[in-house]
Amino acid sequence: IEIAKLLGKKLNITVNYDCLQKNKNTEFMKDNFISANEKEQKLKGVFKIKDQNLKDKKILLFDDVCQTGSTLKEITKVLYNEGNVENVYALTITKTTTKKDSI
Repeated sequence: IEIAKLLGKKLNITVNYDCLQKNKNTEFMKDNFISANEKEQKLKGVFKIKDQNLKDKKILLFDDVCQTGSTLKEITKVLYNEGNVENVYALTITKTTTKKDSI
């Protein structure tokens, strides 16, 4: 949240931490070595938009760590399908790799 606040201030954009909510709990998946496919399945239907007008807005998603991209992908789907947003952009600070991803 602190990084998003700084980014919002620097870019002079509104930062909203409260437009999405998880409608069911999920297990902590960051350190669990599951496939991207499995993670996508576990995240299906997890997020919903709170009562906010996002129609035709441009959204910048900020994630400090991107492991498989599954969370960003699922949230993006929700924003387009339920929020009717104009565009969704994603910004991450780091991308994790597995041995399989390594060169």
